[in-house]
Amino acid sequence: FIAFIGLIILSGAPNLEGKFIGVILVLSGAFTWSLGQVFAKEVSENVNGVTLTAWIGILAGPQLILASQIFEGNVYNNIISANYQSWLIVLYLGILMNVLGYSIWYYVLGRYEVNKIISTMLLLPITGVLTAIIFLGERPDYKTYIGGLVIIIGISLILLENKKYKKN
Repeated sequence: FIAFIGLIILSGAPNLEGKFIGVILVLSGAFTWSLGQVFAKEVSENVNGVTLTAWIGILAGPQLILASQIFEGNVYNNIISANYQSWLIVLYLGILMNVLGYSIWYYVLGRYEVNKIISTMLLLPITGVLTAIIFLGERPDYKTYIGGLVIIIGISLILLENKKYKKN
């Protein structure tokens, strides 16, 4: 709960007025992702993280291309007209963020209980802010630092409680 309060401080109080569909989509996405992690837990106990990530990419890729064609149109033209910066971003997201990140995630998921590690996902906004500071030269306001600190305290309490519970 404390980490969630930190997330609210970090991102600001949301104005959800007139954004019902967006809220439903975000909540649906969060629910399906968490459900997917429960199913992936069982698979990742028996399958290497890199292999699991590769199969997910192979199976999801065609579906995402089709969805892109339906919602954005002319996927082929977008691919052939992409500049080198776009391709660098694709490589960064595809190799570092997806292959490396998810391979490590599935490795950890296969060895620990989901409820013990899922709280670490709350660190994503903090890593996003740190990346923006380092690479984009952004200067966050004091609320961002306070929110990040509260998130870290909340996650620490969760992890310490899990460690304490494990000892008993």
